[in-house]
Amino acid sequence: VNESGQFVFVNATLARWLGEDIESLLNGARLHTFFNDIPADARPYDIIVNGGAKQMAEVSMKGPGGKTFMAAINQAVVHEGPGLVRTRGVVHDLTAERAMHQALKASEDRFQRFFEEAPLGIAMLNSEGGLNDCNQALASILFYKIEDIEGRQFEALIHEEFRESVLASLNRIETGGQTAPVEITLLGRDRNVSVQMFARKLLGSESVVLHFIDLTQQKELEAQFVQSQKMQ
Repeated sequence: VNESGQFVFVNATLARWLGEDIESLLNGARLHTFFNDIPADARPYDIIVNGGAKQMAEVSMKGPGGKTFMAAINQAVVHEGPGLVRTRGVVHDLTAERAMHQALKASEDRFQRFFEEAPLGIAMLNSEGGLNDCNQALASILFYKIEDIEGRQFEALIHEEFRESVLASLNRIETGGQTAPVEITLLGRDRNVSVQMFARKLLGSESVVLHFIDLTQQKELEAQFVQSQKMQ
């Protein structure tokens, strides 16, 4: 645009976004006409407050039929002589990018709710065997707080009787193998806890996801049954 904010060049893509044809844009149309909010104290060709030779901003622009869209504009302002200005700007429509970010955030939010509210313990192991993440259910099973578990080595939570076999299973998983669910004992804050562990490697990731089912009640019932058999 020039010093009056009038378009002196525009390509077909921007014209389509603005809902105009190129000829009408070049016939006296002004840049700020297509802004929803004009920057304070801006000159006709500025896209930001106080202007400057290099200007970058995310701007809400008016498209066809008054429809708005967010655009990222990067422009250089060149003074070609006394009172003569030419800007060279590149406009990027952020609509698709914003929609993708929103969809990704919604997906992450759904996963986070599933992770946090799951009725069984879940943990994420990194490639070095560290616990990157765990949910409240696992913390409750072990009588710890989440922050007491995250960042620790998973090996330190496994009872020594099962440590070697569990680590061997995890090594097989990390190299693409599969393992069946196993019953193991974990070291809780003040007592040992029997759990059934399911381990799977996440596709396209070095992380391993672990699921734990608390077997405490089941083991207590089994012990009561054995005791009643003895009494009989």
